[in-house]
Amino acid sequence: MAEMVDVPVGQRYLIVLPVLDYIRLSLKDDDGRIGLLNVSDVQSLIEGRALLILDLSNEGPTYDREIFDSLHRQLAVRGVPMHRVVFVSQNRLLSLEYRRYHNDGIVFWQSEFFVQTIANWLSEHDSQRLFGSKAFERADYSPLRAADAPSSFMCQNAAVRWHRVLIYRWLTLRGFSSEGMVSFYGIGPDNSKANEIDIYNPPDEIKNEFGDLVAGIEDWIPRRAEKMDASVGSGNDLVLTLDVKSYAYSDLSIVTESDFFVPGIERVTEKAVKAAAMGVPFIIVGAPRSVQRLAEMGFCTFDGLIDQSYDLVDDPLKRLRALFKTIESGWERCRSNPAAWRNAARDQALANFHHGKGGLVKRLDQLLTMPMLSRMSRFIEEGDVVG
Repeated sequence: MAEMVDVPVGQRYLIVLPVLDYIRLSLKDDDGRIGLLNVSDVQSLIEGRALLILDLSNEGPTYDREIFDSLHRQLAVRGVPMHRVVFVSQNRLLSLEYRRYHNDGIVFWQSEFFVQTIANWLSEHDSQRLFGSKAFERADYSPLRAADAPSSFMCQNAAVRWHRVLIYRWLTLRGFSSEGMVSFYGIGPDNSKANEIDIYNPPDEIKNEFGDLVAGIEDWIPRRAEKMDASVGSGNDLVLTLDVKSYAYSDLSIVTESDFFVPGIERVTEKAVKAAAMGVPFIIVGAPRSVQRLAEMGFCTFDGLIDQSYDLVDDPLKRLRALFKTIESGWERCRSNPAAWRNAARDQALANFHHGKGGLVKRLDQLLTMPMLSRMSRFIEEGDVVG
């Protein structure tokens, strides 16, 4: 239900409509969410006194012609001008993809709900509760903690997606899984997202390029979740938890992000931000320019320690091959001389940890929050809608 706020007659105002799931914009229910608008708000949008903000800041969707065609139809039926509608998402490329098919239309802003939530939670200046959990306790934490212990890496995998399947299998075949902490959801009943892909029918491009990895998948794919610490049931819920012990004793984090094979997406999620903010050297199995995005947020990216040339490879098949080389060379360097690895990584690791608890919120304010507030204020004061 909408929370109605009294608006003085003639004053411009904002309507924020949480969409929560990209696909909802094309469903019949609530006319693709646009049906939730009341008659008064629709009239205000038509007259230019209101701005509609469709909030998908919890997602980074790629362009989908059918979804946007449906959205356009629902706006047109009500006579709402498209330039008074703002689509907020994490994907910085979405507006470019949209403009390829529509010369004029809705406006795009960028925001990152989960990244900003994690930043607030980690901040020692404004620490907030994360989804009901207590504020982050950092008193006993320091990165690269295992001074004399054998080297170890971590690789957390959430919902079953092809890049995670391939990374999991590659780590297993190379014998690396026994040397690190690897979690994998699997396709059993304890995984609510087990059916996101057709695990028994890999896409042709994956079969052609990585046939050795998907061969016999019906025999080796886990039927139940493999967790880092099964005794406490942690290791897979990457949004709602942070396994401090796993980060503290990891020399390397292989982060399998949400997106990989789908073109037209550039973003990072809380998964990569957690690894960076906890001060663990990282390799990002995600969209192109994910490492660059973390650098924009103010994190050190372990130049000189990890080969990050994969980050600029747009072709996902070539990028994954490059990632295999980076993981192998990085892990070999780490496990062959853990002390040298930790010494080489320590300055950047500590800088990242301190940035996560001290500067990340401010940096995200500069990148995301203040530009959005400025655009909102400009509409309220002048009626202009700026993309």
